[in-house]
Amino acid sequence: MSSFIKLDATGEFRCKVVAPQYGWFDETAKGSKYIKLPCEVIDGEHAGKRIVWLGYLTDKAYQSTERSLAEAFGDKWTWTNIPFAGMECIIVSEEEEYNGKKQIKAKYLNSVHGIATGKSKDESLATSEKIAKALPSRGTKTHDEEGDEIPF
Repeated sequence: MSSFIKLDATGEFRCKVVAPQYGWFDETAKGSKYIKLPCEVIDGEHAGKRIVWLGYLTDKAYQSTERSLAEAFGDKWTWTNIPFAGMECIIVSEEEEYNGKKQIKAKYLNSVHGIATGKSKDESLATSEKIAKALPSRGTKTHDEEGDEIPF
């Protein structure tokens, strides 16, 4: 059994995902399934402390969980091949009250580099520039009331 110190602070923390001792998935007493990501803070005064992010897999939360994982780690994974151990992420922790008791919870999972896309920095910059050039000027109408394009 490994021992660790639980993160007891709120804020944004750069972390490394640690392989869970008993598998990536679990369920609550009421049967709600979730993926769990044990994360260890890797720098600052809280380095070495751990917190677990839970991504629920219920009908209502499934897409949000999948999107959070893809934004943090890219899309080169499947539910049966999870390569997150050792990968870095940002965990945002907040204090919440549960059954009358205050606790620290891993609220958000983010990429250490903004949204992970699987693209190189140059590819991401080129895509960003291409999209920006294609956008109309702010506040400028591009089509009239009949749907015809307005020349600039």
